Amino acid sequence: LVPQLIVRDADELDALLEVVRRFGYQRADINMGCPFALQTNHGRGAALLTRPDEVKKICIRMAANNDMAFSIKMRIGLTQRDEWRKVMPLLNDIQLTHVTVHPRLASQGYNGKVDMEAFAELASYSSHKLIYNGDIMCTDDVRKIETSFPNIKGVMIGRGLLANPVLGKEYTTGIKVDDAELINTI
Repeated sequence: LVPQLIVRDADELDALLEVVRRFGYQRADINMGCPFALQTNHGRGAALLTRPDEVKKICIRMAANNDMAFSIKMRIGLTQRDEWRKVMPLLNDIQLTHVTVHPRLASQGYNGKVDMEAFAELASYSSHKLIYNGDIMCTDDVRKIETSFPNIKGVMIGRGLLANPVLGKEYTTGIKVDDAELINTI
């Protein structure tokens, strides 16, 4: 279990790290991808992608907390598809376990198509292991990502698991679970 922290600045990161340390955590995922206005309107989540000066301060704080391992979850931008370009050099300069990328704009929410071209550009620029996230609804979607991007570390599945809770089992076994078998497993 890795707590995901959503912060607006380095001071908020420090405060939340103090809390997660008290619970014994030694890893944290920093969310720079949340698209919800309740967060982005306060500079959190994907809004950080528009504030590279603040991301730099956050990166400095993460590097100073060398007793913790960090990862990042991000989108390609808040409203522009290339906002990641100003943040990625900062992330490349620090040690991270991985970066999870949802290749959509936060302004899209979960609508529209993922931007595979932007993901490919980001993947070629990142010095970190990448995890792909977005629109994985079946095992064919996972295999398509793995084939298109053989160097990624993995695939994160969100809404696809909500729609099909046995998607992971289907992927690992290669066997489609029919509705009757799904009902019997519940």
